[in-house]
Amino acid sequence: MKRLIISLIIALIALPAMSQKFEFDLRAGVNMQKSSSPDNKVSYLPHMGAMVGLRFSTIGFYTEILLSIHDDKDWAEKGTYLVPSLLARYYGFKYLYLEAGTSYYLLAEKQVNGANVPFPDKKIGFLGGAGFYAGRFDIGLRITLPVSSIQATATYIF
Repeated sequence: MKRLIISLIIALIALPAMSQKFEFDLRAGVNMQKSSSPDNKVSYLPHMGAMVGLRFSTIGFYTEILLSIHDDKDWAEKGTYLVPSLLARYYGFKYLYLEAGTSYYLLAEKQVNGANVPFPDKKIGFLGGAGFYAGRFDIGLRITLPVSSIQATATYIF
């Protein structure tokens, strides 16, 4: 019984030292990728969504959901995707973070009228990137696969 009480006291003292913080943010940005159009070499298409997670001093674990439009020659034409992601961030640098994770691309809507184009659906993807954060704002760049795009995202953290 004495060991149990001592263990509980140590646990209660150690929990605040972990300094966990719940985070919720809204995000929007642009996908930059090779275009399927012969007129343009690069497509600039929007994405928007939200992210929630827990941050423990220098490490954070998050889940994110984006509504993202893609136009890539390997993905045929434009399509709107719902993209849930799980990711981890490392905050070991002053004002900078590194992130990596996995995504799942679900086709929400085809944007080609009258075309019989096979759109990829239910694809697992990966992401990696870095960003700058200050107060309630952050700006990040990440590379996504299999879409082969660069995402630039601005975020407001609540």
